[in-house]
Amino acid sequence: MGLNMKDITSFDSIITNRQMQIIKSSLPFIPVSDQKFMSLMVKFQELKNTIELFSEPDGNLCACDATDDPYENLTQMVSSIKTYCSDEEKEFVDMAYNMACAFALSGNPENNHHISDNPIDIKTIIKNLLSPEQKSIIESYGSLLGFSL
Repeated sequence: MGLNMKDITSFDSIITNRQMQIIKSSLPFIPVSDQKFMSLMVKFQELKNTIELFSEPDGNLCACDATDDPYENLTQMVSSIKTYCSDEEKEFVDMAYNMACAFALSGNPENNHHISDNPIDIKTIIKNLLSPEQKSIIESYGSLLGFSL
């Protein structure tokens, strides 16, 4: 998938920069013997930037795109996710989104425009989108870094 700086996620725009994107773009064209080192160098820098972001007292991603409305946040998240999905994955994301909305609205049948007190469990939605291999990797890293999905 060919991405340029305008196509990267809000998160990536915080942890990477133009120079790292240039290096990543050049990887297929440099000698194979140098690709591994350059790839690792970029990923380690991104990891370092991520750790620094969350080490700050106010380090979070809410400043990126989030609002106070959980329904609006879910809508924005789904829209963002679908940018990177295949057609089949987009259908699944739409189905999961519609189910989450139906569940959230089910506690408040008189008002179809507001979410009820039923919380939208975004972690569960994301977890269900991951392959077993991705879940395993996240669980492994999570145990090392002290978080869980």
